Amino acid sequence: MSTETPVSSGSSLTIADVVAMLNVMKEDQKRMELDLGKSMEACHEGITELSVKQEERNEKFETCLNTIEELTKKAVKLERENAALKERVEDLEQYSRINMVEIRGLPQQPNEDLNSMVYNISSALGCQIGEDAIDVCHRLGRAGPEGPAPVVVKFIRRTDKNTLLQKRRVKRDFSTRHIDCNTDQPIYINECLSPSRRKLFSLARSAHKEHRFKFLWVRDCKILMRKQEKSPVIELKSSGQLDMLLSQSSFTIHDVDNSKASANV
Repeated sequence: MSTETPVSSGSSLTIADVVAMLNVMKEDQKRMELDLGKSMEACHEGITELSVKQEERNEKFETCLNTIEELTKKAVKLERENAALKERVEDLEQYSRINMVEIRGLPQQPNEDLNSMVYNISSALGCQIGEDAIDVCHRLGRAGPEGPAPVVVKFIRRTDKNTLLQKRRVKRDFSTRHIDCNTDQPIYINECLSPSRRKLFSLARSAHKEHRFKFLWVRDCKILMRKQEKSPVIELKSSGQLDMLLSQSSFTIHDVDNSKASANV
């Protein structure tokens, strides 16, 4: 068949034209296959590069996780050490007050001789404290709306301090009239607590007044509490410990003799 022969009677397209078109299409297909091959190769290279980068990221992420874990362990260790150091500092601060008492309700006068007033108190309570027993004696600030400022007394010997506290516990109605004053206001003598323990004792007293436990007292600068008569004695050392105790449902009492409970504070 001649290449000049038309494909059909109604068309001017010849066999040669069809062959030429097929050759063009074949060349186009080759170019497309080549381009597709290059694209696929580029995609493979890109995927390989992404895989390498992802692996590097995974390694860095693993390193970060290990670092975070190590830092977390160090932070926990430091928190424990810090808590232990705080407790030691608190114990040392409280120990510095081991020979001290705080007297509240003592009338405040200008040019007062506090040492003589403390001696009068000791005599009224029936314990003779010598004039050489007091190391330091002073007021904590000025008188305010709540009454005279408390008096802090530091004894040279702890035995004198303990004797005074014991005598005051026995004489529960001790007041200013017992030291020849014209008034009849109660005089309280308590352990001298550090600021942090004073705050803790205040929190414990609030819970005690809410009947969360029955007994609360301070002995040798230690805050002690007990749920009921036969319950074990617990020494309070932190507000966290108090919160944990109060969160226990079994650590709440309902039938409380208020007079007996308040007598133990």
